[in-house]
Amino acid sequence: MLAAERRTLILAQVEQSGSVKVRELSRFFQVTEETIRRDLEELEKQGQLQRTYGGAIKNHGTGYDPSFARRINTNLAEKQQIARMVKSLIKPGDTLALDASTTALVAARTFSNHLPLTILTNSIQAALELAAKPEINVICTGGTVRESSLSFVGPLAQKVVSEHFYDKAIISAKGLSLEHGMTESNHLEAELKKCMIKSAKEVIFVADHSKFGYVGFARVCALDDIDVIVTDHLLDPEVQQQLKEAGVELIVAPPE
Repeated sequence: MLAAERRTLILAQVEQSGSVKVRELSRFFQVTEETIRRDLEELEKQGQLQRTYGGAIKNHGTGYDPSFARRINTNLAEKQQIARMVKSLIKPGDTLALDASTTALVAARTFSNHLPLTILTNSIQAALELAAKPEINVICTGGTVRESSLSFVGPLAQKVVSEHFYDKAIISAKGLSLEHGMTESNHLEAELKKCMIKSAKEVIFVADHSKFGYVGFARVCALDDIDVIVTDHLLDPEVQQQLKEAGVELIVAPPE
C-alpha cells in the first residue's frame, strides 16, 4: 500500500472515531510504529489532524469548544470508569470544588445520596443533579452563563470560588501535556479553574486518554500544580510512565 493511500485511510478513521492510536494503526496496516508516526507527522503538517501522545485526534483548533450535549457522550464508558475511581477518593465531610466539565459531572453522579459533602460548582447541570441528593450541600457560583458548557464564568463566578476553600478540586480541561500543563479552549473557563486550584488543598485532574498531549488556547496551570491524575486504561503506557516520572500521582481506572 502506498503511503498516500494509508494516510487517506488514517484520516477516514480519525474522522469516524475522533482519534487514533499509533499502536493500533501499526497492527492494522502491518507497518512499524515509526512509519505510522511519520504518517501522522505529515498529516499534522498539512493541518489534517493533531498529534497526541501515542496517536492523533481531529484538528479542531485550540479554541474549538463542542457543545455540552456532544461532550457528555464522548468516551462515556471511559468517563464512567474514571468516575468510579474518583468516588473512592472522596471522604464524608469533604468540601469540593467541581468544575463544569462533563467528566467531573459523570464523577459527581456516583456520589451516594447518603454521603455528606459540601460542593461548590460552576456547572448548572451538576448543581441541578446534586441538589437532589439530600446529604449534599450545593453552592452554585452564579455569574455569566456559557451556553456551550452550561456553566457560570466571569468575575462574579471567580469571586465566589476564590472566597471559599476546598479539601479537593475535581477538574478536567481541554488538554494536558508535560510541557504546557493543563490548558482550556476558553479563557474564562481557564480563569475560573485557576481560582479553584488556588483555593484547594488537593487538585484532582480527571480526563480520559484523548485529552493527553492536546494543548488548548488558554493555560490553566503547570503539571506540578496537579496532585492526582485519574484517567482510563487506554492511556498510552509510555505517557503513563512519563507522568509518573514527573512526580504526579497517577490513578488508572481499569475497564469494567
